[in-house]
Amino acid sequence: MIIVNVGRSWPKAQSEQQRTSAIESGWPIRGTNLPSVDMPDAVSRLFRGKARNVAMLEDLTRLVGNLDFLVAVSSNVVVDVRIIDHWDVFDDRLAFKTSLPTWRASVVGERLPADLAWQRGESWPLKAVESHWLDEVVKTETVQVGDYTVHLLPNGTLHVALPQASGLVTVGSHDQPVPVHRPRATRDPDAEYADELETEKAAIGAWEQQQQGRATKRQQP
Repeated sequence: MIIVNVGRSWPKAQSEQQRTSAIESGWPIRGTNLPSVDMPDAVSRLFRGKARNVAMLEDLTRLVGNLDFLVAVSSNVVVDVRIIDHWDVFDDRLAFKTSLPTWRASVVGERLPADLAWQRGESWPLKAVESHWLDEVVKTETVQVGDYTVHLLPNGTLHVALPQASGLVTVGSHDQPVPVHRPRATRDPDAEYADELETEKAAIGAWEQQQQGRATKRQQP
């Protein structure tokens, strides 16, 4: 994933378009202030010739290896996260084209761990790292409330696993309770699957007994 520090631009962004622009465009590439050098033809053709020296080539190569998610942070807190659909270099600056993941809300507000966070005196506004931390944040959106387990799925859906003998009531508009019907709407999918297997086994057993009974009758004189 690519982490970008939008601490300066994010507070000034007043619209969704301005926030998107603050995240997607104008990111520096190392080596752009160094003179161009002659490189082998096979190398110079990489990145459509945008890498004019070894430092730029190395930085773009490092970035390309992590172009899955774009995470924007301010004061080391995630303010937005996006899927990188496309990238390019314009005027020696890196620009992205992104789309929003369904699990965006589950990551916004999370603080970067110490090994990824910007430290005092660290000024470069872009980092390219493996997305292990982001994967873990998305996976661990689980809360235990008594015997109830609440999972926030990556697609934004809440899944509630209930104790065997309990029910669930959701509250809609104007605090009106809306009952949730059992069993499928509220049961743990693993429990439902186990029940379905038991039902299938019972049906197969009954069919086998029926077949055995018919065979016995045919054998009788």
